[in-house]
Amino acid sequence: MLQSGIHFPKVHIRVVMKGGPIFEKESERGITALLATLLTKDTETRSAQEVSDTIENLGGSFSSFSGNNSFGFGLEVIPGDLGIALDIMQQALVYPRFEESTVLKEKEAQIAQVLEQMDDVSSYGALLLRKQFFQKHPYSDEPLGNENSIKTLSVKGLIDFKSRMISGNNLVVAVTGMFDPEAMVESLKFLESLPVSELPALPSFTFPQKSETTQSVDREQTLLFQAYPCLGVLDKDYILCEVLDELLSGMSSNLFSKVREERGLAYFVGASRLSGLNTGMFYLYAGTDLENRHTVFEEFDKELDRIRSGNITQNELTSCKIKLDVQKQAALQSIGGRAMDAALNCLYGLSPNECLQYKEKLESVTTHHLQSFANTYFTPSHCVTLVVQRT
Repeated sequence: MLQSGIHFPKVHIRVVMKGGPIFEKESERGITALLATLLTKDTETRSAQEVSDTIENLGGSFSSFSGNNSFGFGLEVIPGDLGIALDIMQQALVYPRFEESTVLKEKEAQIAQVLEQMDDVSSYGALLLRKQFFQKHPYSDEPLGNENSIKTLSVKGLIDFKSRMISGNNLVVAVTGMFDPEAMVESLKFLESLPVSELPALPSFTFPQKSETTQSVDREQTLLFQAYPCLGVLDKDYILCEVLDELLSGMSSNLFSKVREERGLAYFVGASRLSGLNTGMFYLYAGTDLENRHTVFEEFDKELDRIRSGNITQNELTSCKIKLDVQKQAALQSIGGRAMDAALNCLYGLSPNECLQYKEKLESVTTHHLQSFANTYFTPSHCVTLVVQRT
């Protein structure tokens, strides 16, 4: 994906690949995140420090990312330094070097991130929820992995995983900014030498049965979660999940007004999602006092009943569409944002310029669509609730 018509005095290269828990063995949870980080470190021609110094001296940036479904990195420099950036990119993809000392250092840093999440009661609660909801499915695990799995990751395991995931059929490169498209195509021909590997099939997921769980923690605040099945990013109707998320989130939502403003039942309340490739989880959450938990869950049910019955006002729906469109446009203001959007679209089999149809997709969503979705997925029989309360 090339976008040379964007007139910024920089050029951004975004490399994305499918990855995350669904492509990892159970014994190697967190290896995608570790590999992503290490791709920005040692190579056959530069040490990790030399890579960092080179980018810093150019006034550029070089950073990795990883999540539930993908991983990769982004490189951004001024056009005059594009040659160096492309060399660093090639070395990272074709000739990474997994130095024991660097691997150990980054494993310790990743474990520190995991422990920091565990210390935050909201993050801890969300992790418990995904384990309760997804059970034995890989999405039950955080992309960062856990302390025990990270400790066991080895250089040999990283080399094997790298050979499986960095392949010609699992890699998209998006370039945005100021560059010569023809010269860029020539510079990227080294990608043709990448091997082709067979990615594992996406695991199936059976919707959970209704369940209720209480977890005791040493915290004063009580957290409430109520989760339901949702669509994956590959589904043609995924836009409905985005609209419903917006409808149930934010200080202008009916849920916030009822629970937080009118009745003062919670410190915070909203909705969120875990978006997988072929499935997902949609959930409502609130931070409250223990004695209010039943009343808050009742308000959750009332709000979802309202949506299931189709009682969504046109003003609500219009407001959601406007907010989502503004958020999308804001995310595309930077060349890095445009590159990431285009690259992920291609990775998931969509048009690189899918963003051009985003507003049209939003406009096509009706109250009936949302009602139908809610009656299909937000059903009591598949409702998973979790209460995280003080010991």
